[in-house]
Amino acid sequence: MDEDVSEKYKTQLMEPMVEPAEAEKRPPSFYLCNAVHMSSCFLLVFTSFSAIQNLAGSYFFDSLGFIGGTVLYITFAVSCLFGPLIGAKLGAKWSLFCGFLGYTVYTGCAMVTAMVFVATKNESAVPQEACVNGSASANLTKEYCYNTQAGWGIELFGTATCGFCASFLWYAEGVYITRSAKKYSEAVVRSSQGEKTPKDAAGFFNGIFFGFFQITQILGNLVGGLLFSAGWSFPNICLVYLVFAVAGAIVCFFLRAVNSAEERQKEAAKSVADRLKGPVALLVKDMRLPLLVPYMIYSGMEMVFIWSDFTANYVKPVLGGGDIGFLMAVFGASDAAFSLLVGKLSDVVGQLPMVLVGFAAQAAVLLFFQFYPAWSDTTETATISLYVCAGVWGLGDAVANTVMYAIVGRYFDSGSEVGDAFANLKLWQSVACAAAFAYSLASDDFSKEVRRFGILGCLVISAIAYIILATWQGRKKVSPLPNGE
Repeated sequence: MDEDVSEKYKTQLMEPMVEPAEAEKRPPSFYLCNAVHMSSCFLLVFTSFSAIQNLAGSYFFDSLGFIGGTVLYITFAVSCLFGPLIGAKLGAKWSLFCGFLGYTVYTGCAMVTAMVFVATKNESAVPQEACVNGSASANLTKEYCYNTQAGWGIELFGTATCGFCASFLWYAEGVYITRSAKKYSEAVVRSSQGEKTPKDAAGFFNGIFFGFFQITQILGNLVGGLLFSAGWSFPNICLVYLVFAVAGAIVCFFLRAVNSAEERQKEAAKSVADRLKGPVALLVKDMRLPLLVPYMIYSGMEMVFIWSDFTANYVKPVLGGGDIGFLMAVFGASDAAFSLLVGKLSDVVGQLPMVLVGFAAQAAVLLFFQFYPAWSDTTETATISLYVCAGVWGLGDAVANTVMYAIVGRYFDSGSEVGDAFANLKLWQSVACAAAFAYSLASDDFSKEVRRFGILGCLVISAIAYIILATWQGRKKVSPLPNGE
């Protein structure tokens, strides 16, 4: 009798320690709230980052904005090889928190560079104050204003820090959303007591995330556009963005972990060598990943086109620098709305139809710029055309992000594969971004035409590769939830 009581007592002591049992009691709303919480953090931090990135090419002098973007994505690409290792050791929550701190450093460095380290070659023609607040005309600013060597050093330090932190930030984002979507599907079935069948929620959850994420283009660029219109200088606007970044990091501090302690310990127990070779090993052993690489590269190229090339070489000659924020807000609104719609639709109609819609939208914009040269005329028609193109490009970008993440999360959701797959995604995206930023330095008509054809060619290759992959996987009859769950 005493022995039975003793065993029962031991069992009661042990039960609270078994986290998987606690996880089984969590309702679907737990994982949905976690996804919204994390997405809100990205909304705050990337409100500052995306706006400064959009404006850097136009408001930093001596091509510092373009070169800074190149350094950021080269560092990001190299660091992606270490992202899974750092992310696994820190865990998803603390990887997100530390990554946001890196983006906060980027915003602070941009503010300091613009506020302190701007000089003039001719004080009588253009005072230093005019260089800082942008009150000089565009032609005089380009001719006389420049960033000092110290300014270059500080800004490039900020971009390199951001690129390094981005590697494990985006690793953690992919893992967190994928695991949340999977556990949400399991919780829905559990709460229905088996009456409902498991359904893939990856598109739904990625749609929520990118819906929040793309609002950064609306909020950040509207804030910038309104403050510029009110006469604020670029450095003071950067200070406002810095407040957004700090707030996002603070909110992330209270994010709840989605995995149990046992799952986190198992993930962190993998050796350093296995972690380092994981992304490359997955690329070699799983043929689905090489077929996705062209799409990953394309997604990086199309992002840089709208961030940098479109704003500096298409929009600014027509609308001027002060209206860039408003046009990018239109892009962000389109992107956010379509992210929510596309994410849910991809779970219903499949990912291939949505991918083809995204490709068609962006191909239409590229062909429009190729065959309609009037885009450069300062006319009302050209202005409307640019706003329409920004909205249509937002549809394609929504697909390239939302559906791409859902595809990766669906195909590679077992064990550490999900982290290695997302590391590959960000690696190839960042390589493409670095190359696109570097080539954006050339602004002559021939270079712009070459870039358009380069993006269009990559689009065609990506479409062919993904159609092959989707057809292959369709014949294998991949279940909605991999591993038969």
